Amino acid sequence: MRFSVEISNTFSSTVTPSRPESVQHSIPHCSSTRREPRLTQYLGERFILSCTSKGIAIDKTGTVPLCSSCWIWRRLPSNYSPQYINELLCDTADATCLSGYASCAVGHHAIEVIRNDNGTMTTVVLSAGSYCECRAAVSLWITPIDCISKHTTIVSTTDFALRLTNLAFRLI
Repeated sequence: MRFSVEISNTFSSTVTPSRPESVQHSIPHCSSTRREPRLTQYLGERFILSCTSKGIAIDKTGTVPLCSSCWIWRRLPSNYSPQYINELLCDTADATCLSGYASCAVGHHAIEVIRNDNGTMTTVVLSAGSYCECRAAVSLWITPIDCISKHTTIVSTTDFALRLTNLAFRLI
């Protein structure tokens, strides 16, 4: 089996969510704040290895991703070990999900690497992308998540996930 990998270093690490104006407000009875995207700084240079488009089944489970994502190698400066880090990040060319009612966001995890400063070894903690998820704002088109509604009914996360999955298949 032969395959080739084309490496590109034109990946941008910022995500700008876009949602229709009608869903940018929050439910009055839930206290929430709107999170603004952060411009992330990262150490090293990133290379795209491959990308997966949303809505295409990629495994035997038959589930489909709601966000497009890319497998990336990040090359750290030569005085770091290991010098390469695997990451999974959201594809910035397609940063929305659920037909624009939600946005794709990268989940990070902390990794420890060693930096050699002229013979002095220092452990450094870096943040690396590990998954891309579809994040919907609390709005009128979705019932509240973990919020107490006017009728003091708590909607479970599992119940919400089932409702969101049904909605997603109608929108894809």
